[in-house]
Amino acid sequence: MSLFNSFLLLLCTVSFKIAHGGLIVGLRCPSASTTATTSFFKPSLEYRGNRLQRSIPSRISFAATSADTALSSGADGSLQNKTSRDEQRDMQSLLRWARKNGIHFADGVELQKNPNNGGWGVMATQPLRKGTKALVVPRKLVVSSPSTEKLVKGEFDKAFGILQKADVYDYKPEFLLVVRMLLEHALGEKSNYHVWVQSLPSTFSTGIWMDEFEQSFLTKDSRVVLDLQQRQYDAFFKAAQTLSDERIQSIFAKNDGGTIFQWAFSVVFSRSWRYSGDEGSDAVSNIVPLGDMFNHSGERANAGVQDFLSEDSYLELTQDVSKGSELTISYGVPYNQFRLLVVFGFFDIGCEEIFSNMNFPGKDQDEALVDMGCTDPSKLVFRVDAGLAANAVWDASLYIALSSNPKEQRALHDAHLRGDRKAKSALHAKHNLQASVLLGEHVRKTINELYPSQLMGVELKQEDYEQHSNLRMIIEHNRWMRVAFGRVFDRVNGMVQQEIKK
Repeated sequence: MSLFNSFLLLLCTVSFKIAHGGLIVGLRCPSASTTATTSFFKPSLEYRGNRLQRSIPSRISFAATSADTALSSGADGSLQNKTSRDEQRDMQSLLRWARKNGIHFADGVELQKNPNNGGWGVMATQPLRKGTKALVVPRKLVVSSPSTEKLVKGEFDKAFGILQKADVYDYKPEFLLVVRMLLEHALGEKSNYHVWVQSLPSTFSTGIWMDEFEQSFLTKDSRVVLDLQQRQYDAFFKAAQTLSDERIQSIFAKNDGGTIFQWAFSVVFSRSWRYSGDEGSDAVSNIVPLGDMFNHSGERANAGVQDFLSEDSYLELTQDVSKGSELTISYGVPYNQFRLLVVFGFFDIGCEEIFSNMNFPGKDQDEALVDMGCTDPSKLVFRVDAGLAANAVWDASLYIALSSNPKEQRALHDAHLRGDRKAKSALHAKHNLQASVLLGEHVRKTINELYPSQLMGVELKQEDYEQHSNLRMIIEHNRWMRVAFGRVFDRVNGMVQQEIKK
């Protein structure tokens, strides 16, 4: 596996393992919104480059695509396919089922169609205060991975062995949830979750639902995530077939058994979250009925899961919310757009930061880079709107630029350890040209390698979009990312030109 792929898989793994107060939350990652403030994004992150007097516009542009029914933009800025799927979902029956089973929304909180995109979401119908328990779900209704082994007949040893052989045993909790969803589907009306299961989307726009033509337009980083998802899918499918429970086997005996399995896999990876208990205990993945109706909002999330271990599970507001606002959580790692695209089937055009793709051999073994935060993806980010680079990006660029000057490298590291901002600033000013040239070259290379012109869809025709429902979303993601990196390149290039003129 290449160094690039290894790093992206690490970044993706981080998405699944966000530490929060002893809680490891993953997949949808409500912990990133629970506190969230999230350990990934710090409002105190500092950016350099704003000494330019004006914002330099990106020189990279594309012909606008028509705003038709293929895409939907939510209040949170997410961009995804818009189809009739949501209109076909029976939400009234779901709400009756929820009330019957003790699930309840707080006063002023309702499940509604979002007027901005026509999709379902959780809305505030009156002003709400921080700390409000927006949704309360009895613990007994949480669909939890450990319960699967108790409810499904037979042994799991052979299935777990297949996961280990495929190197996806870390995703055992998600496998168990997939099996649980297959069980609930097989039980039909006999399942206590039947109404909820029937309310779920029947198809998805995630990576494993994309056809080959659509996948051919995924960027290199998106392909890495898709390859991991495909490996998980193949291993889960093979492992589930070894289970002796006749209810599970009845799924595979159906003509559409493969589609049902694909549905179960997608439900789990797009609607569950993970946490760990005490040290040494197995991780657990859960799906909370109706909790899965909270949409993503990255850095602007206003709600989060606060408790999964007591009698009731609930989602609590993390800030005051005005009437008419959508209540949202974060699905984790808001700067990781390619993960959102492949795992969840959308990307967030309203996100504030993107990963800089700063990666270089041996960086994780360099203690100085570790000390300066230059190996932490959450710090190696670019500001989308203004094309600014976080200070950790500049520190990394300067440190690498000084590779032939170990004395100055040590001076930079020592200044950081002492918290001597004045000394660090002096070093940055002294070597600004070298650092800017290195960073500019990195951004240029990233644009050419990850977002080349052939992935921008310039030769696609209207019928291509009509025949491939996910294509427009993929192309818009690629264009949006290329433009975002283009802003950074223009700003850094402007700094290089200023340094040359001095």
